[in-house]
Amino acid sequence: MKKFLTVLTLAALFVCCQKGSQNPPEVVTPQSVTIKPVISKATELSFEQGDKVGLAIIKDDKTKHADNAPMTYRDGMFTSEVVWYEQASTKSQFMAYYPYSTTGMPATFSVSTDQTKEYDSSDLMIAVKESVTPTNDAVDMEFNRLLSRIVVNVNKSDADINSIVIQNSIPTATVDWTNLTATVDTKVAAADIIAQTVTDNSLYRAIVVPQTVSLTVMVTTTQGKTYATKLGSATIVGGGQYKVDAQLDKERLVVSMSSEIENWSDQGEIKKKVVVDPTPEGATAYITKVFDYMPAVGQFTNKLPLYEEGDTQEIMNQKVLAAIGNNKRGLINLGGFGGYVVVGFDHTIANVEGKRDFRVLGNVFYANANPDVNAPEGGSCQPGVIMVAYDADKKGVPELCEWYEIAGSAHEDPKKELWYQKAYDANNDVDIIYDYEITYHKPKKEPTSQDEWATYIPWEDNKGWSGHKVKNQFHKQPYYPLWAKGDKLTFKGTRLPQNGVDESGVGRYYVLYKFRYGYAGNELNVRDDSAIDISWAVNKKGERVHLPGVDFIKIYTGINQENGWLGECATKIMSIEDLHILGVSIDTRK
Repeated sequence: MKKFLTVLTLAALFVCCQKGSQNPPEVVTPQSVTIKPVISKATELSFEQGDKVGLAIIKDDKTKHADNAPMTYRDGMFTSEVVWYEQASTKSQFMAYYPYSTTGMPATFSVSTDQTKEYDSSDLMIAVKESVTPTNDAVDMEFNRLLSRIVVNVNKSDADINSIVIQNSIPTATVDWTNLTATVDTKVAAADIIAQTVTDNSLYRAIVVPQTVSLTVMVTTTQGKTYATKLGSATIVGGGQYKVDAQLDKERLVVSMSSEIENWSDQGEIKKKVVVDPTPEGATAYITKVFDYMPAVGQFTNKLPLYEEGDTQEIMNQKVLAAIGNNKRGLINLGGFGGYVVVGFDHTIANVEGKRDFRVLGNVFYANANPDVNAPEGGSCQPGVIMVAYDADKKGVPELCEWYEIAGSAHEDPKKELWYQKAYDANNDVDIIYDYEITYHKPKKEPTSQDEWATYIPWEDNKGWSGHKVKNQFHKQPYYPLWAKGDKLTFKGTRLPQNGVDESGVGRYYVLYKFRYGYAGNELNVRDDSAIDISWAVNKKGERVHLPGVDFIKIYTGINQENGWLGECATKIMSIEDLHILGVSIDTRK
């Protein structure tokens, strides 16, 4: 049986009284213990805010100090109004269970027969701890799952499924607090259990009592047709998870159950919706923190912001905040491909359904003398890929969060960009590469003549290409970030198609064309497509994810391209602003 560890805390009063004492009783509040429980009962492998357990405290003399006292889960602990007994050396037994019931500590337990709504309340867990004495610390208790879970994976279905029912199991068990087990009550009749839908037409689950049984899986379609198949006899043990594969093909239901017992995990858990307040009181709409900044090689590196001898990474982060934080609207440079900045806010930017949530301000302008008068919009569009992270545990550390990428228009299909054919004809690399990696090598010395500009800083990537970042006559400072440690810099990420085209044909007039949407430094600040919908976020597999909001944003230059005298493509950032706090409503793309 798999055990699950959490903390059960009597956040109560420890009253130490002695007879004959003239001093008032000492009141001690137990210290809070913050851990991350590994209970797979609910989302994120933990109990959730507001969950309740029942607690009994039985002293060595068999008197009950507490009997079915309700305790509520808050911020990683269960708390209650229970007061410790006065005898500091007296030991007691703690008994706890989930889900809480006003009827008392369970001697028997029945799972719900309709788990579309009562799935969580069917998940019986108990914990027992001996020899507990009054303490200021939290009381650790290991909770044990006593029941079993059936997970039905529908691999194929020729019709939409209305429900899946697990038939022929007895829903009631007796609870053995000594051995921490649940035993089927054979005096109770078998029942049908309606499984909870995790994903329509794909994944279903139900909690059942451990028993030896031949289950029947019944599938009902939205058209009202019913199909049932009986499984072979199997012994279902407590704490185990059993996988059933189902296929509804041409009005024939085929099911099979694996004999392998799995540990319960969070796979397939239904995430309870977290709602983020889009306009929290006292919040500012702008960047309030800079966690990291490392530009790649570029003509504005060491200038935006200005590097001064002796500046450390921390000082450069502070300079970035001074430039683009708190609505200052200065400008920072990210350099060539991969150069990045990581920022945060004093609140969570809410993901409001149907709306764009934040805007990235840059220094984009359009060409006003493009030789191709029929060309699509473009000019100084130097797109940066945007990544977002939601701080679910509120630890305030970006490194501990999972990052997701905003899937802009090129992620959808580069060929849909209006300038795609133009860039292709110019021999640009118009592919999008999701696993791109580039390494820049620190130059041994600065160029002493113009002849050395073209071979200034060498680079190579993981696709077999190599080249040099070129120095130009307009910017004489070093292009390699001078506070960076080591003799090389490596960046990884999604490389976007090259959007710069020499429209003059002789190197005089370069136009960097606009992607349709979804990137930083790509659109005029006043246009709607400079705004981002958090719902565009995808995971590493390119699958859409739902985030209730974002706490951290990372932006990195998305293109590796030299554009003649204009220099490298380098994203530049002026600010990021929360549209909801500003009261700006922009619909998402349809």
